[in-house]
Amino acid sequence: MSKAAIVIVGGLAIAYTAASWYTGTKTEETLSDNIAIANAYLQEEFAGNKDNVVVQVKTLNYQRGIFSSKADYVIELQTDDEHLSFPYTSEIYHGPWPVKAIAQGQLLPVMSYAHSELKKEGNNLGLFNLSKNPVPLYADSYLHWDSSVSSTAVLNPLSFTDNNQTLSIDTTTFKSHSYGITQGNYSGIIGDVTLLEAGTERELGSLRGTTFEGDYSYNEGMSVGTHLMQSKQLQVSAHPLITVKLQDMSITANADIKNNLQDQSLNYLVKNIELNGQSFGSFDLGLAFNQFDMKQWMEIVNKAPGDSAAIQPHIMALLKNNPTIAISPLRWTIKDAVVESNTTLQLQVPQDENDPQQYIKQLNLDVLLDRNALLYSAGENSMPLFMYDERLAQAEKAGLFSLNGNKAELSLYVANGGQTVKLNGEAITIPELSNRLAAADESLGMLIDAPVELDIDVEESEDTEQPAE
Repeated sequence: MSKAAIVIVGGLAIAYTAASWYTGTKTEETLSDNIAIANAYLQEEFAGNKDNVVVQVKTLNYQRGIFSSKADYVIELQTDDEHLSFPYTSEIYHGPWPVKAIAQGQLLPVMSYAHSELKKEGNNLGLFNLSKNPVPLYADSYLHWDSSVSSTAVLNPLSFTDNNQTLSIDTTTFKSHSYGITQGNYSGIIGDVTLLEAGTERELGSLRGTTFEGDYSYNEGMSVGTHLMQSKQLQVSAHPLITVKLQDMSITANADIKNNLQDQSLNYLVKNIELNGQSFGSFDLGLAFNQFDMKQWMEIVNKAPGDSAAIQPHIMALLKNNPTIAISPLRWTIKDAVVESNTTLQLQVPQDENDPQQYIKQLNLDVLLDRNALLYSAGENSMPLFMYDERLAQAEKAGLFSLNGNKAELSLYVANGGQTVKLNGEAITIPELSNRLAAADESLGMLIDAPVELDIDVEESEDTEQPAE
């Protein structure tokens, strides 16, 4: 090798050593800053809680070398009654091209790469006892040049037996890319969950094919973003003769905030409900809370229960923004039949705090009932269908529902604290509405409480004891 080549290689080696020293120094500073930010956030989140919960992350030891570092941390949770500790260790490999990161397929330069594992100490021991793997939980993380962190955490399979039941969870993964604690996104897979009856190994329940994803950011001190969780199937078989399956489920949550007022929505969807092999259609539920002053709401939640004098000023402050609560839709669909209600309630500051109807700025309630839903699920000559026909006719006579073939509809509009009321398009007064409700109260109550007799096939299990002859 020529002298020039030796000089070049030596120069590159010195440069890379210096770069590794620099990235190691910057990594230590960034991690220290991130821990300080996280602890400040945790302190704010748990401030004033009733159980005096304190959560914090501590650096127990940090040994920085030229090309790598080693660190020991602990997450501590303390209450009035107990102190929990969850220690973990990290092997940190300095950039710009950590050898361990290249082995993981990361070819682009990074500030550093870290491999972290739970230590078999403190309150981690319980998780180690449940795990089928020597390391129940580990994470691989990359610190990028913009100080963002991308991580993949893996929870290895777990198994737990108690009260003649065994619960097992397959491998779960969690991926994230975060900018401190203020912004980021995540995704992952929850391992299949199975509950077995010990001894017989009969499946009591299971959750299959569950994934999740979302993004988040903090605006005006509150979390906003979109979150989605989906599952292929939830099955429950607590009784040998009854098996319930909820298939293709999803839960979607959204949150946004403007001028310190938060909008939140939640939707729950089940595309197929199955009982002993028979389909009972789909179910869809939507909830929304708009124009909510979350600071006033937290003041109400944190006040002593039953202390109406303390929470009343916060309730009035909350109502100044006319918050809205919606349950829309609440829908059951089976074949071509739909049973649905949509409710929206907007609140206001009342002139008389002792008059409940004055809290109503506007109320919209729409209900649709389809007789075919009971026909498809319970059968033509079933008792639920007979009772439905009889009692809905009474509700129509009281002027609450309008009937159109197999469908019954109710529409209620209330505004300005009850000064404006419309029932199925007819302008009435609050006293008239109360009289109609009273006239139909018994029939509606019986309609809601009617026993459900489902026309389903039940196969006898070999484990079920038969009566002696």
